[in-house]
Amino acid sequence: CGNSGTTMRLLAGLVSALPGRHLLVGDESLSARPMDRIATPLALMGSSVTGLGLRVTAPLQIIGQKPLHPISYHVPMASAQVKSAVLLAGLGAAGPTSVHEDVRTRSTTEDMLQLCGVDVASHDDGAGRRVTVHPGRPSARQWSVPGDPSQAAFFAVLGCIHRDAEIEIVDIDASEDRCGFFQVLQRMGANLTVRANGATASFVVKSSALLATEITAEEIPSVDEVPVLTVAAAAATGTSAFRHMGELRLKESDRFDGALVLAIALGCRAWADGDDFFVEGLGSAERFSEFTMHAHLDHRMVMASAVAAIAGGGCTIDGAQTVASSYPQFFDDVASLQ
Repeated sequence: CGNSGTTMRLLAGLVSALPGRHLLVGDESLSARPMDRIATPLALMGSSVTGLGLRVTAPLQIIGQKPLHPISYHVPMASAQVKSAVLLAGLGAAGPTSVHEDVRTRSTTEDMLQLCGVDVASHDDGAGRRVTVHPGRPSARQWSVPGDPSQAAFFAVLGCIHRDAEIEIVDIDASEDRCGFFQVLQRMGANLTVRANGATASFVVKSSALLATEITAEEIPSVDEVPVLTVAAAAATGTSAFRHMGELRLKESDRFDGALVLAIALGCRAWADGDDFFVEGLGSAERFSEFTMHAHLDHRMVMASAVAAIAGGGCTIDGAQTVASSYPQFFDDVASLQ
């Protein structure tokens, strides 16, 4: 599974309904990430998912069976990966399987299954959502896969904080659950124009004078865009608050600590209070300090550092090659803008 938590968690759900013994392995970073959050619901369904320690870290051994037990599962934290693992296991259950989440996360998996002919029902429930999948085998089909909003966010921030920029990004996934960073940047005063086109969207972003804001994990459920939004906060005027960001500690690296380290390296005053952290912006990326960053095998910390360096004073990134785990062409695409 390399560096991909999505691959490991979704595959775990899928192979749980395949009788036999399965082994899922990852790199050093992925092997430190907790998999108990999928092991618990999959065990309720009759699969056995074992790993190392109390957090069930990889390598994972999965003993699958079919049919699995259908369950109704309340996800204790916002996680599209956990939801998807249970839904994919539910394809091989003896009856309908439901997942209830208190905060709506990206709907990619249930949308995909529905397009493949699987019986899936999704209902909003306050700020959350309940998704029910019936057992079945997805039908093959041709796919047109839109661009990734989480990757686009790096170019959106770069366009905002660079002193002389105009960047257009086309045909990204326009799902509401994926594009919370648009609202954050617009709230900060970004010169950002979004053009919707059905299931996809394009946007143009230009150099902007950003103002501080408050950002909550609930508006960015995956919190994947937080590292680069930290860079936006560092370039803004005022102090930005990042609320309920504990999930950052469980990513490819401890991004909670990494975001603070990056903001401080840029020359900002930054501090934490429980699961919240705060960044006192410098008012302009041109005031960023030149810095050195250790990426700790984390592709998003690489890209966030690169965005800050391009708009600011430059940097040296230790471990920059890890960006290949999600965006192998990142540096080529950045170079093409200059």
